[in-house]
Amino acid sequence: MKNRGIGKVSVIAVVSLFVAGAMSVTHVYPASDTKNVISWTNQRNRCSKKVNAVLNASCYSGSDIGAQIMTAKDSEDCAPSGCRIRIPVSRTCYQLSTHIVLDKYVMLEGDPSNSACLQYTGTSGSAITLDWGSSHHYGAGLRDLEILGKCATTACKGNTSVGIVVGLNNGAEGARIENVKVGGSGNGFYQGIALGNPYSFVVKIDHTSAFGNAYGFYQSSSQNNENIVWEGGCVCQNAYGTYLRGFGDFNFDHISFDDNTTAGQDFNGSLVVHDTAVHFENAGLGTGAFINSNGNTHLTINASSFTDDRTTGTSPYMVNYGGTDLQASGNTIGSAGITVATWINPTGGNTVSLVGNKVTNNVLADASGSWTGATFDCPVEPMDSTCLFRNYIISTNVGVNFIETSAPGSATGKDVCYGDTVAHQVKCSYNNGSFYSISQTIGSGTSTSNGTAIAPGTSQAQPAITVTGATTSDTAACSLNAPYPPSWQTGIVPLPPVVTANTVTPWLSNPTDRSIIPAATAIRCTVLR
Repeated sequence: MKNRGIGKVSVIAVVSLFVAGAMSVTHVYPASDTKNVISWTNQRNRCSKKVNAVLNASCYSGSDIGAQIMTAKDSEDCAPSGCRIRIPVSRTCYQLSTHIVLDKYVMLEGDPSNSACLQYTGTSGSAITLDWGSSHHYGAGLRDLEILGKCATTACKGNTSVGIVVGLNNGAEGARIENVKVGGSGNGFYQGIALGNPYSFVVKIDHTSAFGNAYGFYQSSSQNNENIVWEGGCVCQNAYGTYLRGFGDFNFDHISFDDNTTAGQDFNGSLVVHDTAVHFENAGLGTGAFINSNGNTHLTINASSFTDDRTTGTSPYMVNYGGTDLQASGNTIGSAGITVATWINPTGGNTVSLVGNKVTNNVLADASGSWTGATFDCPVEPMDSTCLFRNYIISTNVGVNFIETSAPGSATGKDVCYGDTVAHQVKCSYNNGSFYSISQTIGSGTSTSNGTAIAPGTSQAQPAITVTGATTSDTAACSLNAPYPPSWQTGIVPLPPVVTANTVTPWLSNPTDRSIIPAATAIRCTVLR
């Protein structure tokens, strides 16, 4: 063959490669260019450990993917301060027994839709620990991963495994867990995400689900963590959605707590907890006791919804509150048919502020009287007296409930009402005045007078009016439904009506010295208590 480019004849080396799928590709190189042939072949078989500064975990040595991640993290390819390690897509879950400890700033990532899946095969210890300490560097953590365990049920018997531990020996300031699923139906952990010691803060869990675990989100009584935020995602079908003890402040935003079988949230400690735009629901698998809160917990619930989807039966409460103070505003509460005795059940010694909440559809504000012993105040402006509601919205099958207690303090410029424990009546003080009972209308009715003569100096009973519920201790007021007839204006005097059981009897008197025939006229009487 003549080489037109250089005017020489060269021997051509032909290299054939069989490509999967019965396709043959031929690459042609000059015979003298054996280096290119070897280089091309090596490139084809080579696993690229580092591409665009991202480490490929599967290219590093190790007994399982966990060990490979640890090798990559400890290699020279990962800077002393940290690096980004990628887990390649796999059609099946990577199985690992090796505990992954990210003790420097590493972002361990997969691909969207949880196509990178890790299944921890151990029954103790943890799959992944974030533990790089506190140097005010942010951006490390986990993203785009599915992390499964070996708990077949949320009871997790004999299994104490943890999916993710945030801070074990050094803490994990600024940790971020994003687009991660921890646990699954039949593949859960004893603890999905656990906060460890020592102190970690500014931790962000974003668009992440804890599913099918004994405890979806866990902190023990000895721990203290600051400014922990979980925003977006689903904490669903765990035994406990969140189980927090110890100290710290937590913010839950735009999360669905659905079908957790024991409680959606369970708090007991010196905690500050904010629920904002949170969705609580029992779609049939879980419990209607969405929140249990005790200890020195300060809880706010804002712009959230509570829905019990069960259609029959009864439930005692949705929120069982024994903490220090609870503020709830702008929430919507309802039931598909089950009767819920009280939305919030304060267990005593706490302060509850309710502002602009809407209770509908078979959820009673406080039918059971369980609010006795709690102190309710108005958060709009300080008050030194008890205030049950401000702008509380009541809808189907509910009512406003006043606590029965001793008289609260009154103040100038304040109108204060309460339920009296002795009189069992609502009493009010207006502008620092004395407390007096508010009259209750038992009922009313109408009858037509006799229209017969009343002798001089005598009185006459008129036809009785039935008012169901009236008792002999009640009072009544009567009036005509029209102007006094002329015959009544000649001396007839209406007497106070007589109230007996379920009955009111009007009376007319003739104090004059002559007989009078008052025309038959409609008389209306109202019974008051």
